[in-house]
Amino acid sequence: MLVGLLVPSSPVPAADQIILSWGANSSGQCTTMTGSFTGIAAGGILGWGHSAAVRSDGELLLWGNNGNGQLLAPAGPFIQVATGGYHTLGMRPDGTVIGWGYGGDGQTSVPDGERFQFMAAAHRLSMGLTLDGRILAWGSNSHGQQATPTGLFKGVACGALHGVGLSLDGSTMGWGDTTYGETQPQVGPYVAIAAGGVHAVGLRADGQIDGWGYNLDGRCTAPSDVRFRAVAAGDRHTIGLRTDGRVMAWGENTDGQCNVPNGRFDRIAGGYFYTMAMRNSRDCDGSGTDDLLEIRSGARIDLDGGGVPDRCQGATEIDLLSPSLGAPMPSVTLSHRFEGLIPSDGDVQVAITVRGDFDQADEYLEVRIAGQPMGRIMDGTFNTCAWQAPVTVPVIVPAAIFNAAVANGGLLVELQPAATVDSTGCSRADVTMRLHYVTLTDPMGDCDGDGMLDARQIGLGLATDVNGNDRPDHCDRALGDLDLSGEVDAADIGELLLLFDRTDAPFGDLDGDGLITAADIGALLTRFGPVP
Repeated sequence: MLVGLLVPSSPVPAADQIILSWGANSSGQCTTMTGSFTGIAAGGILGWGHSAAVRSDGELLLWGNNGNGQLLAPAGPFIQVATGGYHTLGMRPDGTVIGWGYGGDGQTSVPDGERFQFMAAAHRLSMGLTLDGRILAWGSNSHGQQATPTGLFKGVACGALHGVGLSLDGSTMGWGDTTYGETQPQVGPYVAIAAGGVHAVGLRADGQIDGWGYNLDGRCTAPSDVRFRAVAAGDRHTIGLRTDGRVMAWGENTDGQCNVPNGRFDRIAGGYFYTMAMRNSRDCDGSGTDDLLEIRSGARIDLDGGGVPDRCQGATEIDLLSPSLGAPMPSVTLSHRFEGLIPSDGDVQVAITVRGDFDQADEYLEVRIAGQPMGRIMDGTFNTCAWQAPVTVPVIVPAAIFNAAVANGGLLVELQPAATVDSTGCSRADVTMRLHYVTLTDPMGDCDGDGMLDARQIGLGLATDVNGNDRPDHCDRALGDLDLSGEVDAADIGELLLLFDRTDAPFGDLDGDGLITAADIGALLTRFGPVP
């Protein structure tokens, strides 16, 4: 494996995960995997590759090229896995490491009697960080890759012909091939490092990523205006996991290894011309909590009932509460400005909560939002001095008024008490305001391009969603691409079968070739006329 990721990007809850990969897929190393995993690894060299994941039960899942038996893992349990060019390393719970696959250069011959806290692998090379902080290397030594430095370290990364160690003070030391400066010492301090084929990168505590070595295609030049929480490297590209869970990649992109899909992820890895990322498939917003539990607890909303928060469906929720504004007094305007907003694709609700003792029937609060009168609240609601339960009154703000206010820096909500308001006799009162709305923030939430969130249209009855994927069906059915993956493939048959509560292959094998493939979609469309 051409990556040395030294710290977990984040803890992953014990729930179903999904592993996505993109880029070169010559041996099926980019096959999507689902299950319950605790770690991932990506490897390969010279156009071949294999991938690995550690299951929650300690067994290994390996896929891709198996020309040298690198997928033939022994029985677990394991707590870590690393993938080289044609070999694999697995770490037992006691810190011992074993290797299998191609070992012609000794890359599977782990030093006897050693226990490790981390390991990494490349083409014909393996490295490990021992429990006491030493770095050991075994395998090819054509460029001095086994000449590891003395001293104590907290991390190690393994490149094609070089190694990089992360010292206790956060600086780096390199050894092996120095042709492109990939072994040059870096001051840092860094909290994690990774190594590509002929480059290396380090993650600083402030979230910035530095790179050194061969910089063709900008593989060493990370975006300076983004903050990351994890870093990984492929042979000729670099991957960063942003603090918001999104993935970015830069460098060579000949096989699409830098074309990152939408979504938030928990772990990243880089292989030879491909990228891998893992996320909790029940936690698309990356909060660490099952989406359905969040929805049931009221922490997130789900406009379309799909079981995931709407921010994961191309929308973002805004939920802001004002501080206590105190008691209404004559000629004293109560106000609060909501700032840091994003425009909305629909009308917005401001909920005003009043708890108090309006003791006269002609007392009320005049509402102005963004300078526009929005009517009265509390008009004749109370006529005694009793301490009342809180009353929440929704005020709907038209999208045009709201978005104009957002463009001007914020939404000002004002409450002007009527002249008859007098709280001197009944002094207890309190007013708060809450702004809560969901708005379109990602094109994936608006497949028909009309500027409105598809989930909102479905909820309002303006569009239908037969297959339950939060998109109007005239988008679902475009050219047979039912799952909106961008191509007509076997997955579209799966979407169709779910509509009929059938998922068995014979039912979906419309052309009778024994397989469910894109050809079955063609057979279906042929029966109903030409593709539009």
